[in-house]
Amino acid sequence: MKQKFTTTYYSQQRQTMKFYQVYWTMIQSIWKSRWFVWMLFARDYFLANKRSFLGMGWLFLAPALSSVSWIAMNLLGVLNPGELSVPFPVFVLIGTSFWTLFNNTYMNNLALFDPAGAMLGSVNFPRETLILVQTGKALANFLIASTLNMVILLLFGVYPTTQWIFLPLLILPLLMLGIALGLSLMVIKNAMPDLERVFGYLFPMLMFITPIVFLPTEKSEKFLFLITYNPLTYLIGVPRDIVLFGQTQGWDGFWISSIVVVVLFFAVLRAFYIAEELLIEKRY
Repeated sequence: MKQKFTTTYYSQQRQTMKFYQVYWTMIQSIWKSRWFVWMLFARDYFLANKRSFLGMGWLFLAPALSSVSWIAMNLLGVLNPGELSVPFPVFVLIGTSFWTLFNNTYMNNLALFDPAGAMLGSVNFPRETLILVQTGKALANFLIASTLNMVILLLFGVYPTTQWIFLPLLILPLLMLGIALGLSLMVIKNAMPDLERVFGYLFPMLMFITPIVFLPTEKSEKFLFLITYNPLTYLIGVPRDIVLFGQTQGWDGFWISSIVVVVLFFAVLRAFYIAEELLIEKRY
């Protein structure tokens, strides 16, 4: 009988691994640890909600509450979103929902090692599984909140179309960008801790150059330039347009942004795989 051997790559070997070996090893590790992934996800996700008085109710309230300020600014005449073919509250709600998915994915992966705590130094498990756990928590929040969004859309007369079946594929680049940015800053901040604080101030400003609560045509030329070359304009705008209008004019920007994001994602994933042991050693 032919004997099977399992190859384990240690940290000193990882730098010499070929690209396909890195990703194939990560996929194998995640698949073999799928039960561990689920247990860690369930522990963190449901325990966090049990600690709150409203519990899972916050998953429904958060998107609505995040939209209140923008709706109030619109009613007061402070915010002019442009001419919309759907009610402004619906436009804001869907846009901020996709932004929240991106932001939560980024923040969760920035704090990738935090939920594992002391387990990192005492238990040997594939650290790449934490990426799946942290991203899964952001995605679960988004899916639960989407049930409330669906009810609100129906109340405002926005009904599902056949294009909605492509939404899982359309949000994939958005998730990949959130993971890539979160992991990048997590690696960099260990060498330059002040950089995390700088990003903490700059990151929320991305929302003001992303057409989430306004149409880009209503802005000045300088802002229009930033909006045009902001990948989030397309990675958030296209899924939102598909939900609200069933069509979009941003396909060219979406595909270009997606290609750039995919390249960045795999480059960052390789860098993380090589550096993860050093990051843990520095942490402890």
